[in-house]
Amino acid sequence: MAAGEYGILFSWSKLQDAWFSAFWLWFGPQLRAGNGDRITALLEGRMKDAQITDKPVAHPVGGVILDIGPGRGYWIDLYDKAKVPIDKHGASPRGVGGGIKKVYGVEPNPDSHAALSKRVQEIGLDGVYEVLPVGIEEVNKVNVGGRTIEKGSVDCIVSILCLCSIPEPEKNISELYGYLKEGGSWYLYEHVRSRDGVFMKLYQGTNRCE
Repeated sequence: MAAGEYGILFSWSKLQDAWFSAFWLWFGPQLRAGNGDRITALLEGRMKDAQITDKPVAHPVGGVILDIGPGRGYWIDLYDKAKVPIDKHGASPRGVGGGIKKVYGVEPNPDSHAALSKRVQEIGLDGVYEVLPVGIEEVNKVNVGGRTIEKGSVDCIVSILCLCSIPEPEKNISELYGYLKEGGSWYLYEHVRSRDGVFMKLYQGTNRCE
């Protein structure tokens, strides 16, 4: 450990952030390998009654999106296939199902920001995917391109295996819901609270999962 990193040992919040980042560095690829097909189908609108369908049964993810807890970016390449095409006049289609216009990745863990930003560049999502280095309760306080993200202004919310471990889940889920436009969609993939498995119970417990 570098000399400047010893301060982590004396800060519970910094220790949590470092532990979560290390946990997902190990666990993230395993989750992707086991859940990738289902999550891809979810974002493409091909899920019904928790089963994958051959054809869309709902709108695919599109428009302006809040991506909650992207971590190091294990899933964000799924957005690349649905980017909105820009014509020679700089115009693009709008609305859910018309392609992705903008994604705001809400990630409060500073230990994940560098890897997430690098992943955005590797995939080619520059200008489409914007990292918001804040928690859920501060989304509308961030200045993005000279403006803030207002309540009732996003087409979709995506939360993949993250709501099970956020603090005050009922309060924060209600807060997020307020950002959706009327008729907007929430794409949610969770395993809920773990009753088995020491490591997952420890992960959820240290983040006060209820």
